Parts: sequence; structure tokens; C-alpha cells
Amino acid sequence: MDPLTAAAGLSAEVVKSETVQGLLTRALGPAADEIGLALARWTSFRVGNVERIALQTARLADKRGRTGSVPARVAHRILGDGSWSDDPVMVEYLSGVLASSRTPTGRDDRAVVWSALIASMSTFQLRAHYLLYRQWSLLLRSRPSMNLMNPDIRAAAAMCMPLASFTSELLQGEADPTGTRLSHTITGLGRLELIEGGRFGTWSGAPESVTPERPGLLVYPSVPGIELFCWSQGLPDLAPEDFGDCQEDFELPTPLAPLVDAYLPAHEAHPE
Repeated sequence: MDPLTAAAGLSAEVVKSETVQGLLTRALGPAADEIGLALARWTSFRVGNVERIALQTARLADKRGRTGSVPARVAHRILGDGSWSDDPVMVEYLSGVLASSRTPTGRDDRAVVWSALIASMSTFQLRAHYLLYRQWSLLLRSRPSMNLMNPDIRAAAAMCMPLASFTSELLQGEADPTGTRLSHTITGLGRLELIEGGRFGTWSGAPESVTPERPGLLVYPSVPGIELFCWSQGLPDLAPEDFGDCQEDFELPTPLAPLVDAYLPAHEAHPE
């Protein structure tokens, strides 16, 4: 067994994969001993989640061609936070941020900020973030060269969809009789500045398909929201102004269906 992997206290089952072993060797670096002391005390549940993050990180790093190592404080933060969650989207976001942090010098620690933000989000908020920005990435390809650093352009990128289809994919079978989960999700993304505004129901200037009987969802993208999405996809250097022109595959292995009913209005919507 590799000395760094042994120092991390991982079980023989976990280190069977050469990909996992190689990732930990590259990522932990000089912090391996300290991290190993913590990992040695972790339960099989936590170690299993570390394995999932390691495997997904290696897959995405290979896909994006990212090589090198990860700063120790980034590896420590992501593995520590990620070990407590087996939610697929959480695992994949943390894995994407970890893959994004691999550089030849191993000194890019910007992911500390993103990993802390991800850890502060509920699974509903994280799932909604992925659903919304994946859909924006698809829809904006029909409107090339939209510089989303410009606030007026972001306003023109408002996205509408039937609330029922969004809620169904968001909740994945969870009951929400009073709408508190939906409210928590949309208001939370706004509070974290991951969208620039969002509301559900009806609003002035809404399309004819939005009625009190068939309420809609209206959301606006934000620069931090775009940046987090790019980091989660292993593309930390994709600038917001180029986001709409990117032709990369933004599918996660997690089975979340596209929001096929979502669309960009022909003109800016003005919620009251």
C-alpha cells in the first residue's frame, strides 16, 4: 500500500482502485500525516464518501485535462466536509471543485471559498443551482456572445419555466405541502447571491402560459452563480462573459432531468 494512503488510514477496500490511490497521493501532499490522523478515526460511512469524491475527481480531472496537485488546505476542507454527505450532487460539486484546484504548482487555493459555500448549502439549494445553470448553459447557446458580466445582459437572460416541472425535479419525491422547501431554495439562492432574483407565482408581464392556476418561476443568473457552476464542472477558468458560448458537456452522472419547459423570454421580464 502507498505510504500516503496508509497514513490516511483508508481501508484496503477503499484503496483497491489505483485511481483513488493516485489521487490521494497527488492531492494530500505534505498534509497527508495530519489528514491521516483524522481519517483514521472516521467511520466507514465517511471513508466511503471520501472514496466517491476521489473517484469522481479523477474522472473529471481526466475529462478536463487537469493535472498537478491540490493545496493541502483545499484537500483538507473538501474531504472533511464531503465525508459527511452521500448526496450525489453534493459529492459531484465538491469533486468538481477539487478537480478544478489541480494545477502544476499546487498553490491555487481559491477552492477554499467555493467549498465553504457548497458546505453551507442545503441539498435542495445545490440541486436547484445545478438544474438552473445547466439549463442556462443550454439556452444561452441560442443567443451567442451574451456578456453576462454586464448586469443589463443578465437581466435579459431571465429564465421562465412552469413551477410544477421545476418543483418535481427539485424535490425528487419529497413532499412540500406548504411550499416551504421551494421558498427555502429560491430565497436561499438569492441570499447567497447565486441568483440575482427569483420568484414564483405570477408577475407583471408574465407570459400567457403563467396563470394563478399554472404558476411559473422567474429567475435571473448571477456572476457568483456562474462561477460556482463552472468550478463544479472542472472549468475554473471559464469566464462569465464566455459562459453562454461554451459548448462543453455539463451533464452530471446524477440522474436529474433537464428542465425542458424552461425558456428565455423574447424580452426582459419585470417582476413587481
